Amino acid sequence: MVCLLVPAASADNPYAEEERQMLDLINQEREEYGLDPFRFNSLLNNVASEHSQEMIDKDYFSHNSYDGTSFSTRIGSSGYESYRCAENIAFKVPPSVTIAHEGLMNSPGHRANILNPSYNEIGIGIWVGEFTYDGRTYSNAATYTQNFGWGEPAADHVIPYNQYDKNKDCLIDFGDVSAGIDGYLNGLSSFAEISKLIDLYLTREPYLRTS
Repeated sequence: MVCLLVPAASADNPYAEEERQMLDLINQEREEYGLDPFRFNSLLNNVASEHSQEMIDKDYFSHNSYDGTSFSTRIGSSGYESYRCAENIAFKVPPSVTIAHEGLMNSPGHRANILNPSYNEIGIGIWVGEFTYDGRTYSNAATYTQNFGWGEPAADHVIPYNQYDKNKDCLIDFGDVSAGIDGYLNGLSSFAEISKLIDLYLTREPYLRTS
Protein backbone atom coordinates (compact mmCIF):
# COMPACT_ATOMS: atom_id res chain seq x y z
CA MET A 1 0.00 0.00 0.00
CA VAL A 2 1.40 3.40 -1.01
CA CYS A 3 0.70 6.56 0.99
CA LEU A 4 1.49 9.80 -0.82
CA LEU A 5 2.14 12.24 1.99
CA VAL A 6 2.10 16.03 2.13
CA PRO A 7 4.60 18.18 4.07
CA ALA A 8 4.71 17.30 7.75
CA ALA A 9 4.91 20.09 10.30
CA SER A 10 8.20 20.19 12.20
CA ALA A 11 10.54 22.61 13.93
CA ASP A 12 12.55 22.79 10.68
CA ASN A 13 9.48 23.58 8.58
CA PRO A 14 7.08 25.87 10.45
CA TYR A 15 5.14 26.63 7.27
CA ALA A 16 4.05 23.10 6.39
CA GLU A 17 0.37 23.94 6.92
CA GLU A 18 0.60 26.84 4.47
CA GLU A 19 2.38 24.59 1.99
CA ARG A 20 -0.44 22.05 2.29
CA GLN A 21 -2.93 24.85 1.65
CA MET A 22 -1.11 25.94 -1.50
CA LEU A 23 -0.89 22.34 -2.71
CA ASP A 24 -4.65 21.95 -2.27
CA LEU A 25 -5.30 25.17 -4.24
CA ILE A 26 -3.03 24.02 -7.06
CA ASN A 27 -4.62 20.59 -7.26
CA GLN A 28 -8.09 22.15 -7.34
CA GLU A 29 -6.98 24.14 -10.39
CA ARG A 30 -5.65 21.01 -12.07
CA GLU A 31 -8.83 19.08 -11.32
CA GLU A 32 -10.90 21.81 -13.00
CA TYR A 33 -8.86 21.30 -16.17
CA GLY A 34 -9.10 17.51 -16.06
CA LEU A 35 -5.47 17.06 -14.98
CA ASP A 36 -4.12 14.59 -12.44
CA PRO A 37 -3.20 16.16 -9.08
CA PHE A 38 0.41 16.81 -8.19
CA ARG A 39 2.07 14.39 -5.82
CA PHE A 40 4.14 15.87 -3.01
CA ASN A 41 7.85 15.04 -3.34
CA SER A 42 10.06 15.53 -0.26
CA LEU A 43 13.23 16.26 -2.27
CA LEU A 44 11.52 18.95 -4.32
CA ASN A 45 9.98 20.34 -1.15
CA ASN A 46 13.34 20.60 0.60
CA VAL A 47 14.84 22.44 -2.39
CA ALA A 48 11.88 24.83 -2.53
CA SER A 49 11.93 25.49 1.23
CA GLU A 50 15.66 26.17 1.30
CA HIS A 51 15.37 28.59 -1.62
CA SER A 52 12.50 30.52 -0.04
CA GLN A 53 14.39 30.79 3.23
CA GLU A 54 17.59 31.90 1.51
CA MET A 55 15.75 34.65 -0.38
CA ILE A 56 14.45 36.01 2.95
CA ASP A 57 17.79 35.63 4.73
CA LYS A 58 19.86 37.15 1.89
CA ASP A 59 17.35 39.81 0.78
CA TYR A 60 17.06 38.88 -2.88
CA PHE A 61 14.36 37.58 -5.21
CA SER A 62 15.47 35.39 -8.10
CA HIS A 63 15.26 31.90 -9.55
CA ASN A 64 19.03 31.68 -9.17
CA SER A 65 20.49 31.05 -5.72
CA TYR A 66 22.47 33.74 -3.94
CA ASP A 67 25.67 32.16 -5.31
CA GLY A 68 24.26 32.09 -8.85
CA THR A 69 23.23 28.42 -8.91
CA SER A 70 20.26 27.83 -11.23
CA PHE A 71 17.06 26.21 -10.02
CA SER A 72 17.62 23.18 -12.25
CA THR A 73 21.08 22.66 -10.73
CA ARG A 74 19.64 22.97 -7.23
CA ILE A 75 17.03 20.35 -8.01
CA GLY A 76 19.56 17.98 -9.60
CA SER A 77 21.98 18.39 -6.69
CA SER A 78 19.26 17.30 -4.26
CA GLY A 79 19.26 13.82 -5.79
CA TYR A 80 15.95 14.30 -7.58
CA GLU A 81 16.23 12.49 -10.90
CA SER A 82 14.10 13.97 -13.67
CA TYR A 83 14.82 15.50 -17.05
CA ARG A 84 11.74 17.71 -16.62
CA CYS A 85 11.70 20.45 -14.03
CA ALA A 86 10.45 24.00 -13.60
CA GLU A 87 10.11 26.62 -10.89
CA ASN A 88 7.69 29.36 -9.85
CA ILE A 89 8.54 32.00 -7.25
CA ALA A 90 6.36 34.67 -5.66
CA PHE A 91 6.69 37.44 -3.06
CA LYS A 92 3.84 38.72 -0.86
CA VAL A 93 3.52 41.33 1.89
CA PRO A 94 1.80 40.50 4.17
CA PRO A 95 1.84 36.70 3.77
CA SER A 96 -1.18 35.22 2.01
CA VAL A 97 -1.22 31.82 0.35
CA THR A 98 -4.48 32.59 -1.43
CA ILE A 99 -3.32 35.91 -2.90
CA ALA A 100 0.08 34.47 -3.86
CA HIS A 101 -1.68 31.58 -5.63
CA GLU A 102 -4.03 33.94 -7.45
CA GLY A 103 -1.09 36.06 -8.59
CA LEU A 104 0.71 33.01 -9.99
CA MET A 105 -2.43 31.81 -11.76
CA ASN A 106 -2.86 35.27 -13.32
CA SER A 107 0.67 35.13 -14.75
CA PRO A 108 0.74 33.15 -18.04
CA GLY A 109 4.17 31.61 -17.48
CA HIS A 110 3.53 30.58 -13.88
CA ARG A 111 0.05 29.33 -14.75
CA ALA A 112 1.52 27.19 -17.54
CA ASN A 113 3.78 25.41 -15.04
CA ILE A 114 0.91 24.78 -12.61
CA LEU A 115 -1.30 23.34 -15.37
CA ASN A 116 1.42 21.51 -17.29
CA PRO A 117 0.53 17.81 -17.73
CA SER A 118 4.24 17.04 -18.22
CA TYR A 119 4.80 17.53 -14.48
CA ASN A 120 3.25 15.26 -11.86
CA GLU A 121 5.25 16.04 -8.70
CA ILE A 122 5.76 19.24 -6.75
CA GLY A 123 7.58 20.70 -3.78
CA ILE A 124 6.40 23.95 -2.20
CA GLY A 125 8.57 26.12 0.04
CA ILE A 126 7.29 29.09 2.04
CA TRP A 127 9.29 31.35 4.34
CA VAL A 128 8.34 34.49 6.26
CA GLY A 129 10.60 37.14 7.76
CA GLU A 130 12.12 40.59 7.47
CA PHE A 131 13.08 41.37 3.90
CA THR A 132 14.91 44.35 2.39
CA TYR A 133 14.42 44.88 -1.33
CA ASP A 134 15.09 47.87 -3.58
CA GLY A 135 15.95 50.03 -0.56
CA ARG A 136 12.78 49.19 1.35
CA THR A 137 12.48 46.90 4.38
CA TYR A 138 9.39 44.78 4.98
CA SER A 139 8.92 43.33 8.48
CA ASN A 140 6.46 40.61 7.47
CA ALA A 141 7.31 39.37 3.98
CA ALA A 142 6.74 35.92 2.50
CA THR A 143 8.54 34.17 -0.32
CA TYR A 144 6.97 31.23 -2.15
CA THR A 145 8.84 28.68 -4.25
CA GLN A 146 7.18 25.92 -6.28
CA ASN A 147 9.42 23.26 -7.83
CA PHE A 148 7.90 20.95 -10.45
CA GLY A 149 9.19 17.62 -11.71
CA TRP A 150 8.22 14.26 -13.16
CA GLY A 151 8.25 10.94 -11.36
CA GLU A 152 6.95 7.58 -12.46
CA PRO A 153 3.26 7.28 -11.57
CA ALA A 154 2.38 4.95 -8.71
CA ALA A 155 1.03 1.62 -9.89
CA ASP A 156 -1.33 1.24 -6.93
CA HIS A 157 -4.89 2.48 -7.15
CA VAL A 158 -5.16 5.67 -5.10
CA ILE A 159 -8.32 7.12 -3.62
CA PRO A 160 -8.71 10.78 -2.57
CA TYR A 161 -7.44 11.78 0.85
CA ASN A 162 -9.83 12.63 3.68
CA GLN A 163 -10.01 16.35 4.46
CA TYR A 164 -10.43 15.64 8.16
CA ASP A 165 -7.08 13.86 8.50
CA LYS A 166 -5.55 16.94 10.09
CA ASN A 167 -2.01 15.65 10.58
CA LYS A 168 -2.03 13.96 7.14
CA ASP A 169 -0.66 10.64 8.41
CA CYS A 170 -3.14 8.54 6.38
CA LEU A 171 -4.80 7.40 9.62
CA ILE A 172 -8.11 8.59 11.04
CA ASP A 173 -8.07 9.17 14.81
CA PHE A 174 -10.76 10.26 17.26
CA GLY A 175 -9.92 13.94 16.81
CA ASP A 176 -10.42 13.61 13.06
CA VAL A 177 -13.82 12.00 13.63
CA SER A 178 -14.82 14.81 16.03
CA ALA A 179 -13.82 17.42 13.44
CA GLY A 180 -15.84 15.55 10.82
CA ILE A 181 -18.94 15.44 13.00
CA ASP A 182 -18.61 19.17 13.67
CA GLY A 183 -18.41 19.70 9.92
CA TYR A 184 -21.54 17.62 9.40
CA LEU A 185 -23.44 19.59 12.06
CA ASN A 186 -22.41 22.82 10.34
CA GLY A 187 -23.55 21.58 6.95
CA LEU A 188 -20.03 21.18 5.54
CA SER A 189 -20.12 17.39 5.11
CA SER A 190 -22.66 14.80 4.08
CA PHE A 191 -23.84 11.89 6.21
CA ALA A 192 -22.16 9.50 3.74
CA GLU A 193 -18.80 11.27 4.19
CA ILE A 194 -19.02 11.06 7.98
CA SER A 195 -20.04 7.39 7.83
CA LYS A 196 -16.96 6.67 5.73
CA LEU A 197 -14.84 8.66 8.19
CA ILE A 198 -16.11 6.56 11.09
CA ASP A 199 -15.46 3.35 9.13
CA LEU A 200 -11.85 4.45 8.58
CA TYR A 201 -11.51 5.18 12.30
CA LEU A 202 -12.90 1.78 13.29
CA THR A 203 -10.66 -0.18 10.93
CA ARG A 204 -7.52 1.76 12.03
CA GLU A 205 -5.97 0.90 8.68
CA PRO A 206 -3.98 3.47 6.66
CA TYR A 207 -5.73 4.69 3.53
CA LEU A 208 -4.36 5.85 0.22
CA ARG A 209 -4.32 9.46 -0.84
CA THR A 210 -3.45 11.61 -3.84
CA SER A 211 -2.56 14.99 -2.36
